Amino acid sequence: MAEHLSHLEIYRELSDYTAIAQFTKDQTRDELARAEAFIAACRPLISPSKTP
Repeated sequence: MAEHLSHLEIYRELSDYTAIAQFTKDQTRDELARAEAFIAACRPLISPSKTP
């Protein structure tokens, strides 16, 4: 998961500190998949447990 977060952070910093950040559809699709995988992995850690 650290790889996903690190990779996404690079793009976030690029878009924050670069006047014009452009991404291809393929890059966007790949990064969206990484973000979704990261969220899916985190969700069980922050969701209330359904068992008593």
